[in-house]
Amino acid sequence: MIKINPVRALSDNIIWVISDDSTGAAIAVDPGDPAPAINFFRENNLIPAGILITHHHMDHTGGIGTIAGAYTIPVYGPSGEDIPGVTVKLKDGDSFRFEGISMDFSVIETPGHTRGHIVYVAEGETGSHIFTGDTLFTGGCGRIFEGTGEEMFQSLSRIASMPVDTLVYPAHDYIRDNFRFIAAVDPGNPEAGEFIKKDKALRDDGKLSIPTTLEFELMVNPFLRCAVNAVHGSVETWAGKSFNSAVDVFISLRSWKNIF
Repeated sequence: MIKINPVRALSDNIIWVISDDSTGAAIAVDPGDPAPAINFFRENNLIPAGILITHHHMDHTGGIGTIAGAYTIPVYGPSGEDIPGVTVKLKDGDSFRFEGISMDFSVIETPGHTRGHIVYVAEGETGSHIFTGDTLFTGGCGRIFEGTGEEMFQSLSRIASMPVDTLVYPAHDYIRDNFRFIAAVDPGNPEAGEFIKKDKALRDDGKLSIPTTLEFELMVNPFLRCAVNAVHGSVETWAGKSFNSAVDVFISLRSWKNIF
């Protein structure tokens, strides 16, 4: 059976560890800090089989050298970025498997946060999963550092077109900040209000409200809802002008979040 466990790292990063009970093989996604990942491997008697990297930022790549050096495993990452330690460079549409992991992986290029950012789709007996790095968060999306607003909008649109039962695994826990922003942009959203209560209860119990589902994100995440009247209207009010397209709404919404 496949298990996907969150391992907290740095201040708010989440390293996702994908493991297969039948073999003990495991993969680390975006290990920015090696120690938490290695400790998790050891505590759970896992055999590291590889590393998946979504983009070049150090809080996602900082553990590559230590982990890959200790276990001599391949490191997969985007072909469009120069990341030291990456041994397998991937582009849009590539697919692959790891020995000992009963899942099929494929790649979607999602420029915006960085120019070469990729996300990983994993299909297996437990359904569809997407590891979104800093492109899509629970209730939010990444800052646009290297790409354009249009690119980020299109990247998110590609993710949004996936089956709604897809489980979404972001690389950061930004839930509280993102849902404070949702309360400003879409204050009448009932699903968002109910989620905050559930999230607090889970945190009080030392747990996370992640992963999320694409269906839920389509109901609450304003960056996926730029064509919805409530979000469109709020952005126009904040910006003090009208917008004719969802892309323009998205770009202004991202600017609003940047200073929120």
